[in-house]
Amino acid sequence: MPLNARFIHVLIVLCMSVCMMSCRQARLGRLNTSAPAFESPLPALQEGNLSAAQIRERIGARQPSARSLRANIGVIAGIKGAGRQQLQLLLYARLPDQIRARGSQDVGTIFDVMLRGNDARIVIFPERRYYTGGADALRNNPNLLAGMNPLDFLVDLVVDQSLSGRLSENPAPMMTSNREQYVIRFDFVDGSSEIYSVRKRDLLVSARERRVGRRVISRTDYWGYQLLDGGRVAPSRFLTTLGMTGGQAIFQVNELRLNEAPPARIFELQPPPGFEPIALGG
Repeated sequence: MPLNARFIHVLIVLCMSVCMMSCRQARLGRLNTSAPAFESPLPALQEGNLSAAQIRERIGARQPSARSLRANIGVIAGIKGAGRQQLQLLLYARLPDQIRARGSQDVGTIFDVMLRGNDARIVIFPERRYYTGGADALRNNPNLLAGMNPLDFLVDLVVDQSLSGRLSENPAPMMTSNREQYVIRFDFVDGSSEIYSVRKRDLLVSARERRVGRRVISRTDYWGYQLLDGGRVAPSRFLTTLGMTGGQAIFQVNELRLNEAPPARIFELQPPPGFEPIALGG
């Protein structure tokens, strides 16, 4: 089953907007986006020219479904060619639509986010402000999310599961191939599309792109994967670029645990006393 698009509320949008508003400014120079050599923990396949159904079967055979996850992620976020920010992200999630994420620097917690269905809570500590309300109301808010749409992304930490879900929904997508990759495209009734580049060598996703018409909304380039307990593979490092703003974030997954019970009440968040509410559109 594909992941709920609301699930990515913090991984990209907050790391590239809230962080740039509220994090301690550290002018570290140009964001380095040179792609390193791809790191794969899997042996090379001895077969090629697979169909979409065969790709889904191979991915499903090696990947038990993720129902929940806990991750520690290093993030470098910023605008291409300008200043950047570094932070650590602690993430708890229960698929498909519950998330708790806390971003911190050496000065302490910068933001804390809870998303449960359409219930969104955001606390920005340096500014002593908070938001509580519907996740949908954040869509076009220029005050908090710099006009970016928080609903336009899927979780990159389980991109294989997302691809498998898409292939289950649409078993006959538009599909082409070249010497090294399969390119699988899914078109939706709202005019948007999602394009996966899948390595023939090991069926790992090397890139995922979202478009509306010909306009690129976002692109994620995967630079490597890691082998988890139970034989599952997951991205270890990837770069996400937002097409409209030029915002970028490099994610280094330092720890990822799947299907462990989240702490009690982790998907609850109340603003601290004395913090001021954020008026959307104000």
